[in-house]
Amino acid sequence: MKSRISVKLGTALILSLAIICVIPSVIIAQEKKSEPYSGIIKLDKYHSDFEVNPDGSYKLVREIVHSVLTEEGVKTANQASLHYSTSLDEIEILYACTIKKDGRRIDVPPANIQDRDAVAGGNPMFSDIKAKAIIFPDVAVGDKVAFSFKYIRKTPLFPGHFSSSEVFSKFMVYDDVKISVSVPVGTLPLRMFSHGVNGGKIEDKDGRSRWLWTFENKEIAVPEIASVSPMDYGPRVIISSFKDYGAIAGAYDDRAKPKARVSENIKALATELTRGVTSERDKAESICTWVSQNVKFAGNFMGVGSVVPHDVDEILANKLGDCKDHATLVQASLAAVGIESTPVLINSGSSYKLPEVADPQAMNHIISYIPSLDLYVDSSSEFVPFGQLPLSLHAKPVVHTANFSGIRQTPQLNYKAQTSTMKMVFNVNEDGSADGEVNNKESGISATMVRQAMAQVQPNMEDLFVRRILELRTYTGTGSITKGDPWQPSETYEYGMKFHINAAFNLLGPEAFYILPVFPSAGSIASNLSGLNLPERTLDYVCSGNISTEEYVFNFPKNVKVVSVPKDKHLNQDRVSYDAVYRREGNTVTIVRKLEDRMDKRVCSPEEDRDYRAIGREILKDIKAQVIFEPADGVQ
Repeated sequence: MKSRISVKLGTALILSLAIICVIPSVIIAQEKKSEPYSGIIKLDKYHSDFEVNPDGSYKLVREIVHSVLTEEGVKTANQASLHYSTSLDEIEILYACTIKKDGRRIDVPPANIQDRDAVAGGNPMFSDIKAKAIIFPDVAVGDKVAFSFKYIRKTPLFPGHFSSSEVFSKFMVYDDVKISVSVPVGTLPLRMFSHGVNGGKIEDKDGRSRWLWTFENKEIAVPEIASVSPMDYGPRVIISSFKDYGAIAGAYDDRAKPKARVSENIKALATELTRGVTSERDKAESICTWVSQNVKFAGNFMGVGSVVPHDVDEILANKLGDCKDHATLVQASLAAVGIESTPVLINSGSSYKLPEVADPQAMNHIISYIPSLDLYVDSSSEFVPFGQLPLSLHAKPVVHTANFSGIRQTPQLNYKAQTSTMKMVFNVNEDGSADGEVNNKESGISATMVRQAMAQVQPNMEDLFVRRILELRTYTGTGSITKGDPWQPSETYEYGMKFHINAAFNLLGPEAFYILPVFPSAGSIASNLSGLNLPERTLDYVCSGNISTEEYVFNFPKNVKVVSVPKDKHLNQDRVSYDAVYRREGNTVTIVRKLEDRMDKRVCSPEEDRDYRAIGREILKDIKAQVIFEPADGVQ
């Protein structure tokens, strides 16, 4: 996660909205049989040996060997990156090489092993967070890349504690996996959980307790888009010395709370931000919004660097911080005006469960909770308005680091608050060209996404932006975009486009056309149907609901006669309803379509996916419906 995405990425995000225009043609393509999926790389060997000390420090020796199966696999396997903290860790590459398919070994030269800053720009606040990159020479399909390293954690993240997670995916072939752990007998109490692997405790010998797990997966599954993390279902080994998640909360709070002191600088900032503001919510909003928009987010470093936040004055002076720094700055600033808050540990990825034994590594992000408002806030997300959370943080188990009273959960996503509306007026001229405009309005998560993307579209890019959108719809032409201020946090966002299309239709003979937006909304009906042609799911997947409304007005010239419009369509099931109304008045055709997906949770089952596809295919039939026109009588 970054506070400001690059221009290239921002453009890609907003152009992805336009790609939705052509989704139906992809969906209705006949599925072709293909060769069995074999993956792009194979894990020949994955051995991890942990020697844990009584204080939680440890030595890890790991060996990894990959086989490269495809050209895409070359891109994945030709470089490895190992993150570490120079203040907490020591790391040594024991060997690294490319093994050619004829058996030749090419050792990685010293120049190809490089230390890089893990934070762009190498800011002094994070100067100890490094990424050791290994660049493998002459990698081709059929080769192997192999390396081994020794990693010494000199200072445990939490004094007196050790934890580790090893999680495996059904979407990769594993030939040989071994995980071994040892600890001096009677010292550090380790709790273990394993699933889908073989092994467990093997012996107490030479003063050490030892565990060993093995795993292999010879048959690879086809990856399933948007499936939940393997942490929630896959083969895994979780090791932790924490007795429960309350112990993790206390350990974090012990080290982080002193950093949230109300310094004079913090008091002055909070006073200025809340001057003239009376309600507690408005005060909290003013402070949290300022932090999100003025303190650059440097990334998540839970588990890599120290779990101790920087001093609040240092964060404020640099206007830079990772997630725990953001939460600490929010905590101190709110406290300065008498508002209590607590940091909250959460997973920002696709995992929606916490491991069976308390593992701090399962929570890679920190947000804030304000008890008096019963509100979660992620101040590291600059485009998310106060009162909302990023999409990935809804319905997640969380650990409050202060006043822990058990595992809690962030709010579910309310589908009624996730709306997209689009109105397009399309005026066809007598020569077949067209002029028109599209006006879109988003609320909820889609508003955040579009504001983030629109912030990257600079004025000198707007012409190219419009041309690319028209090109994706197989048109040529020009136009301009309209947009609200993307930097103004709000629950809704409006944007659109005015356009001129050089040759929209051929008016010399009968013609039919699909009813599709030139510039679709982020939550368009077509985007809701984009997964209909995916293979059948076997895993739970991340889902959400929304309400999408589209209105089209086509005005045809006098030299054209509209022959027919589609019939109205009304569909309804427990989760989804769809209504489409088609009207023709003279040479004006008006269409209103509305899809309401009432899913109010973030994880859906394969059975729910099958039900959704059933009605989705019926909706798709209507989207494929066409308006037919021909030259008016006497027009040649």
